Amino acid sequence: MTKKQIILFLLLAFFSGAFGSILIGRFLVPYLASFSSLTMLSKLQTNDPIVINRKEEVYLNDGANLIDLAKQAANYTLNLYAGAAPSYKFVGNAIIVTSDGLIISNKEVIGSQTEFTAILNDGRNFKALVRATDPKSELVVLSIDIKDLPIAQFANAWDLQAGQRVIAIGKGGREFVRQFTNGFISRSVSANTYMSKTYSSEIFEENFESSAILSADFSGGPILSLQGKVVGMSANGVGKILIAENLESGLDSYLRLKKIIRPSLGIKYFALSDSAAKLLGFDVGGALVTEVLTGGPAKKFGILVNDLIEQIDGQSVKDTSLELILNEREIGDLKLSIIRGKEHLELTVALEEK
Repeated sequence: MTKKQIILFLLLAFFSGAFGSILIGRFLVPYLASFSSLTMLSKLQTNDPIVINRKEEVYLNDGANLIDLAKQAANYTLNLYAGAAPSYKFVGNAIIVTSDGLIISNKEVIGSQTEFTAILNDGRNFKALVRATDPKSELVVLSIDIKDLPIAQFANAWDLQAGQRVIAIGKGGREFVRQFTNGFISRSVSANTYMSKTYSSEIFEENFESSAILSADFSGGPILSLQGKVVGMSANGVGKILIAENLESGLDSYLRLKKIIRPSLGIKYFALSDSAAKLLGFDVGGALVTEVLTGGPAKKFGILVNDLIEQIDGQSVKDTSLELILNEREIGDLKLSIIRGKEHLELTVALEEK
């Protein structure tokens, strides 16, 4: 027999056997069981439907031990209190970012005060002094006088995708015990821009949204990826988040200059994807200028309303964002690739200190 004939024979045998078993079970067995000498065959007959009962437990495996992550993050999270003993008032949290005592929090927590009591996760307390505030965001840098501290590590919030889990650490009520919450990214940073929303080069507005409930007890505390890296800071009690990229660039400015300096460009704009740009008659995405602020560098160097900023220093604006690219730059010259009508222009703008 050929190979094809063998396969055909096996298929016929399979289907014949299956069909035969149905005929036997449905017709032949009931008929034979009707004879008194063969009533035992009735045990092979049933008209009941086949029911499969099975209980399964489903485990959500994120590839990380959330309890261990929470414990690690708690070690570089601290409480900030205002007032004097014994009438301390909890105002929020802070994140340790250098081993020699630099910590970061936000303006919602700090307010107008310049001195606080910082309590570490192990119960030790130190005086915390405000060192710098961010002119573009709620970021505040403070210091405590202690060495050899555990520190937070950062990861890019822009890499987060909707559906990923994040965890947040908040207020500690006793030594080594802190509040904990977790949730999923509901809107990523890259998806949190809208064609109809106007953004400003003078403030930070990029953010991600999460299903984690971030009450006031989490303000100033870290938000972590499942790799244990800080991707943001809870900025207030209603879910606002400062993303890690802006925290890092502000800290880097302070470490170099002992103050936070941000570059000013002086525009308002729409953040356009390629598809959104095509709706408005442009071939590529970028930052579409909607307003040029009086007295700013953009005004001085000839940027106009309806200019589309395609690149900054050769880096595509649509691949990341104008906000991130701009705030990684030093004060000084910036080269912009601009589409103005049907023209492609190269402009040099001297950034100023915000």
